[in-house]
Amino acid sequence: MFTAVKLPIKKPLARLALSVAFSALCLPGWIPKATAHGGHAEMVPLQAGLEEFGATVKWDDYANVFVITRDGVYLKVKPDTKVAMLNGKRIELTVPVVFKGNTAYMSKDFINQVFQSGLDKTFVVETRPNPLNPLSADEIGRAVEIVKQSVHYKPGFRFTEVSIHEPPKDQTWNFALTGQAVKQPRQANIVVLDGKHVIEALIDLDSRMLLSWQPVEGAHGMVLLDDFATVQAAIEASPEYAQALAKRGIDDVKKVVATPLTVGYFDGKDGLAQDKRLLKIVSYLNIGDGNYWSHPIEGLVAVVDLEQKKLIKIEDGGVIPVPMKPTPMTGEDGRGSRQTAGNHRARGQELHHHRQQHSLAELGLSRAPRLTGRPDSVDGHLRRPG
Repeated sequence: MFTAVKLPIKKPLARLALSVAFSALCLPGWIPKATAHGGHAEMVPLQAGLEEFGATVKWDDYANVFVITRDGVYLKVKPDTKVAMLNGKRIELTVPVVFKGNTAYMSKDFINQVFQSGLDKTFVVETRPNPLNPLSADEIGRAVEIVKQSVHYKPGFRFTEVSIHEPPKDQTWNFALTGQAVKQPRQANIVVLDGKHVIEALIDLDSRMLLSWQPVEGAHGMVLLDDFATVQAAIEASPEYAQALAKRGIDDVKKVVATPLTVGYFDGKDGLAQDKRLLKIVSYLNIGDGNYWSHPIEGLVAVVDLEQKKLIKIEDGGVIPVPMKPTPMTGEDGRGSRQTAGNHRARGQELHHHRQQHSLAELGLSRAPRLTGRPDSVDGHLRRPG
């Protein structure tokens, strides 16, 4: 049987790092008799190093192997042997995992060798551009400029999407398998919003040509960021909405936070025209506690026409009292006391520590404290029974 022992990661390393500077982690090393590349291998504590890297370490007491997992890697390592199993495949370690006393050690090159073995590469520096690479900032700017220089362009166009136009699948697969460049030049798909009308365009970035310009009938464009400002201004300018707020004891519309939602499709039963750019607005009251989500203005829904930039309908289901108790996200309870996230986290770590002790005891392992250099904290590592 084996039990997971996952300690809190105090200083997680950058996931993109291809090498781990163990000296910077203050992990004590030692020079064993094992050799690597013709010289002595420097060893570091296995569990502490792997957990700093973000991996989970388990000890299988029945099989006498370490089970190490991180993202898509599943590794089984038996001490004192150079053979390991990585995602079901046999690999050869340069230096085996060894015990010194009751503490397991790995070489400083262990993480690079295992996690950058070709089965789990965090990133690869491209030697040639992949045809599926997303558009660069320069390519996006070029695509937009090509549209602006075309006969179709009108002031007020809103560019809602600029993305890569993928080459045919057979060309993409041929590139992946043989490295042969695709025949299709770099192209971009563009979606333009002209008022309520959606237009799709195709751009050849190499020749700087507009290849197609196709209006899409019966389609609605996506909700854009500036639409949020439009609906907020619309409810603040509406006398009808102010009256609905007054019924609920709210006399300052500036304290109301509008959150827009799409209207959905009800086949005309809601009395809304399907060919309009409409948003339904549910609102919340900002009472100054930094958490307006805790103060919903229920039973009140507004409909805003984005083209007209005004409120066209109010759905009032009756007055429901707005919760007015301050409920800040910081944990302030309204009485001046504060239950900080740090306090909760400290308690959680204390409970987690006791659960770890129990799990280690079941494994027949002990947890010995190791100073980390901070006077207010201790850490530990797995020990095998002597």
